[in-house]
Amino acid sequence: MNLGPDPLQPAVISAGRSGQRFVDRYTGEISQDTAGGTRELFDTITARHRWFDADDENRATARGITGASNLAFLFLLVTGAYLWLPPDFYRAALHVGSFGVLRPGLLRFALLYAVPERS
Repeated sequence: MNLGPDPLQPAVISAGRSGQRFVDRYTGEISQDTAGGTRELFDTITARHRWFDADDENRATARGITGASNLAFLFLLVTGAYLWLPPDFYRAALHVGSFGVLRPGLLRFALLYAVPERS
């Protein structure tokens, strides 16, 4: 049950993900959902975006496709960063100082490319 700050707004009683009823706070009368069309539109958009509008029995397949797409995007992100960064960055990153500790110059070098240039 959800009560908003405005005393004139109805209370919202939720049952699961899609079941909602609007109840008058004072009389207990169940009122009509005035945003039914809008809610149905956004439910449809969400279902198409997340699960390609698949039914319950095909939702696992759609979830797998979404996961594979996310892994492909991560691969593109990592390889794009590898191709974009200059070769000096990798030489400095792989150069190890005494006692197997990375040199402090690496942090300055990384920040050189992370911080935008002032104009």
